[in-house]
Amino acid sequence: MSTGGSTRAIVAALLANAGIAVAKFVGYLITGSSSMMAESVHSVADTSNQALLLESRALKGTGTWWRFIQTSRNPELPVVLLEDSGALVGLVLALCGVGLTMLTGNPVWDGVGTMAIGVLLGAIAIILMVEMHSLLIGESATKDEDVAIRAALEGTANVERLIHIRTQYLSPDELLVGAKIALAPQTDLATVAATIDAAEVAVRAAVPAARVIYLEPDLDRGRSA
Repeated sequence: MSTGGSTRAIVAALLANAGIAVAKFVGYLITGSSSMMAESVHSVADTSNQALLLESRALKGTGTWWRFIQTSRNPELPVVLLEDSGALVGLVLALCGVGLTMLTGNPVWDGVGTMAIGVLLGAIAIILMVEMHSLLIGESATKDEDVAIRAALEGTANVERLIHIRTQYLSPDELLVGAKIALAPQTDLATVAATIDAAEVAVRAAVPAARVIYLEPDLDRGRSA
């Protein structure tokens, strides 16, 4: 998805959340429900978060929501997804609390709805804390990307074996690849240079995010031994 497309999506989400926040606050003024007040504050927070994301770029989807949250290397998008999902679930919880209060005449249910919303927000915060921790310290390539990079290197002409490899995301769309590749003994310098160039082209074709690549040629001492 292009930057313009993702910006439009975030603007749309921002406007939707602003409308939801106003609706929730009106509901609070009418009913005096603490659940609706909690949800109104939650939506205001969502709107503020999305206002900070207008310059973000979206990543392609990766199947289920949970898989997307686990594999995304762009921290902003899982935050938007979880916050918006939490807002929708919170609305249902608030509706249940207010509805049961009106049906039974017991205000305890409104308090129960408020507590349930609090538990929901706490769970979302914990998930984000766990999933975003690895992004803060630097995350490696995904499993599929690692397989593709290895295949690209090992499939390059004159590369006898991939000795070892390290990867790390420098930004949501920039992956660093460092690898040591084994070449045949007596390989001349021109062939070594051409092999490294070909390997870099193959890796970038397989994984476009691999923009920074460092390859170290070596002899396959393990096999010769």
